[in-house]
Amino acid sequence: MRLRPLVSAFCAIALLAIIAALPASASGITGGVITYTVARGDTLGALAARFGVYASTIATDNQLDTRHQLEPGRRIRIDNRHIVPAGAGDRSRSPRRRSCNVAGAMHAAARVLQVLVVDDEPLIRWSISETLGAAGHRVSEAQDAASALDAIGRTPDVDLVLLDFRLPDSNDLGLLAKIRQLAPRAHVILMTAFGTADVTAGALSLGAMKVLNKPFDMRELEDVARAL
Repeated sequence: MRLRPLVSAFCAIALLAIIAALPASASGITGGVITYTVARGDTLGALAARFGVYASTIATDNQLDTRHQLEPGRRIRIDNRHIVPAGAGDRSRSPRRRSCNVAGAMHAAARVLQVLVVDDEPLIRWSISETLGAAGHRVSEAQDAASALDAIGRTPDVDLVLLDFRLPDSNDLGLLAKIRQLAPRAHVILMTAFGTADVTAGALSLGAMKVLNKPFDMRELEDVARAL
């Protein structure tokens, strides 16, 4: 059929247009990997949205953590071979098999959620905040049970709480029960590296919508947020 050459030509033109539109600081593309020079004001969330990749992927590829800021002039790798799919929740369709999803623009959130991330590990809080923030949600953080309860007291209309099971001042399901009392309409996901059948059953009986065992794929959180 003659349509195939036309589709291939269109995709090639689209790819050339995208490359031409890249900022001057994107100095090279090798096999789908962009070498980008950080500009003043750049954040991981903004770069993830611009290039259509996950913020956590940029951080991992460049060995960034919460203590490492994006200094202007720093050269980083952005691998856009693993783009954020336009329908990221549908994993049965590979980005490589889509016709012209070259840039893989970030899927717009159907609803902006107020999210609270409760975890004593700064890197975990940062990774979740970057991922959900890049999807358009408003994210706040708490490092222990006391600050989590204070945050919910100030924002009782929170939509989603991502709660670590073990915190410096809480190592049982009591905090989950308190959060459900203070914010009964909030969806609560329990995160744990110590998941057992008893913990899962107890959390679900107290109203948790889901239990995620660490480490988990950030796409799971994106799927949940998109469904709310």
